[in-house]
Amino acid sequence: ALLDRLYSPILWRSLRAANPKVRINASMVLSKLFLIGGRGADLDLSLQKSVKALKSLLQDTDPRVRVAGAQTTAQIMIDYWDVLSTQDIRILLNHVVAEHASDTSSSAVRS
Repeated sequence: ALLDRLYSPILWRSLRAANPKVRINASMVLSKLFLIGGRGADLDLSLQKSVKALKSLLQDTDPRVRVAGAQTTAQIMIDYWDVLSTQDIRILLNHVVAEHASDTSSSAVRS
């Protein structure tokens, strides 16, 4: 709970920052701190907020952020597969596989 109180305000604000480098760094932090503060009823809220942040990273306008978002999504799916709902897994994987594989703006996003 202490880490959640310390990181949450900075993390959620950084994921929406105007600077793409800040969003990239925040995505790395999200992969390390995914669901750190979620317990009981807070777990569902934390999970929804985190999945929404992942979707936002995957749809970012900057290709570097989309690459970082895909890496973060993959790491979170490896570590928290059992916690994520089937619907969230389907949405995130579909976005990475279907949308990123056909991204014409950046070869880094496709790979």
